[in-house]
Amino acid sequence: MTEQHDNAPSASRLAGKWQMPLFALSVVALAITAWLAWSSAPQVPWEERLAEVQALTESAEKGDYSVALDEAAKLLEATPQEQRERRAMVWAQLAEIQWRIIEHSEGGDSARWLALRDHYLQARRAGLKLTAEMAERLGRAHEALAEVDEAISQYQLTSRLDPDRSGRLGRRIIELSGAGRGLPQAELLKRLEAYLQTKDLDDRQYAWALGRAVGLLIDRGELERARLFVERQQSTARSRTGERELQFQLARVLKALGSTPQAEDQLIEVIEALDREPSTSDLALRSRLLYGQLIWRDNPQDAATAFEAVASSQPDGPMVAAALLGLAQAYGKLRLHEESLAKYELAIQTFRRHPETPYVSLSDIRQAMADGRKEIQAANRPEMALRFLQAERWVFDMDASAVSTSDWLSLLDRLAKARLAAAEKAERDQQAAAAAKAGPDQLAGLRRLHRENLRLAGELYLERAALAVKDHDKIYGQSLWQAAEAFDQGGMGARNVDTLKKFVTDRPTDPRVPETRFRLGQALQAADRYDEAIEVYKANLAHSVPAGRHPQALAGLIPLAECYIAKGEKFHGEAEKVL
Repeated sequence: MTEQHDNAPSASRLAGKWQMPLFALSVVALAITAWLAWSSAPQVPWEERLAEVQALTESAEKGDYSVALDEAAKLLEATPQEQRERRAMVWAQLAEIQWRIIEHSEGGDSARWLALRDHYLQARRAGLKLTAEMAERLGRAHEALAEVDEAISQYQLTSRLDPDRSGRLGRRIIELSGAGRGLPQAELLKRLEAYLQTKDLDDRQYAWALGRAVGLLIDRGELERARLFVERQQSTARSRTGERELQFQLARVLKALGSTPQAEDQLIEVIEALDREPSTSDLALRSRLLYGQLIWRDNPQDAATAFEAVASSQPDGPMVAAALLGLAQAYGKLRLHEESLAKYELAIQTFRRHPETPYVSLSDIRQAMADGRKEIQAANRPEMALRFLQAERWVFDMDASAVSTSDWLSLLDRLAKARLAAAEKAERDQQAAAAAKAGPDQLAGLRRLHRENLRLAGELYLERAALAVKDHDKIYGQSLWQAAEAFDQGGMGARNVDTLKKFVTDRPTDPRVPETRFRLGQALQAADRYDEAIEVYKANLAHSVPAGRHPQALAGLIPLAECYIAKGEKFHGEAEKVL
């Protein structure tokens, strides 16, 4: 058969060659058809799309603004860059949504504040003139992000745009200037005096500025200037409430001047004048608080009544910690020791929740507890003294950097001694319970209590030693020694050994080193650590000539021999040499 050469394309080859181009053409055709259909369909006007986003914002349920955010973002993307006015409106709407989210979440996180700030800034760059409300919100965002200067600038702009906001925002500007910018007190005082001249200040704003100015002058020790300042303000008092506020502030100055009777007279006038007003009146409560603070030493019963009125009127308000502290002091004077201690503890707990209160400071609490310590000690109840010291420790821990080293050393010493006293009491109770044939559970509980108090005493002495190591050599050595004693009495062999070793290592010239080595040897021997005990006993003997050996070194001879004997018959010869 003759071979044939077919150079013409077969049908299958032809189909394969044209299959892909034909498919691509069909896709293009479909796309064109879809585009023509879309372009011929009626388009939603831009204004209607914005209105739809605004409606979604208003109708969002339970704070879920996700749909509104998505639609606003789509609208922004669909708005050309050159349409600046429209883009500004969308940015403003995005900011509005973020504000709603922040309000619904009661403060919002930093990411929300950052978004709010950036949205308003984008709107402003696109040409939007911010309204007073927008400017204030932008200021709030700057403040939340710790951008103090920018926040002040926006609050100032808000006040210009809407003077009705100037009273409230003027206060915030002053507060930010003082805290954020570290404004000198003299300049801060000038601003407060200018703020007091602001028209339409309400009573609360007026009282804040007046109290802040008087407080600054008192803190600066300019008491006579403070008195003249209040008297000058009295000549221009704007209301009956303003007059009473000025009387209260004058009482503050008179108290600082030491004119207690005159201060009391001013406060009594204010309190009597406000008797017909709601008991929760801020001025009434402040007046009663200050009145109690003036008289608690000489008239604790009336002071307690005043403090109770404040504490009961504002269960969790800013004055409560100060009122509870006053009650603790008044009850102490009345020798109601249990009640006094309970109020000290409650005052501290309340302060922990509201440390920003302007009515009492940690320093005030520390001083009050230092004054009240004798009252609690007079009760002669060790468990109450321990509770009081623990409360003092809470206060010290909250203000650790402001407490002097000597005060810390004193507190830790008193706490450790209170723990030792509690251990002694538990031991006595255990003996009494055993004599009364108490059950095993009760006896075991008392043993645990005895041991735990000794452990805690030892740890407190170690803490005291660590604090004293640099500048208080004598206290350092004594604290280590006391810690070891507590651990030894509590049967905590390992802690006792570690502490005694530290004493020997850190205090080689201390006259108590021979006794410490002897006790260390005993502790190691009791733990069956014979080789280590032998080394310690031998070291005690080696540190002085035979004729001058310390009695405690000689006392270790028999225990040394006992260690050799305990090691086995192989070491009996060593024991005989020692003896």
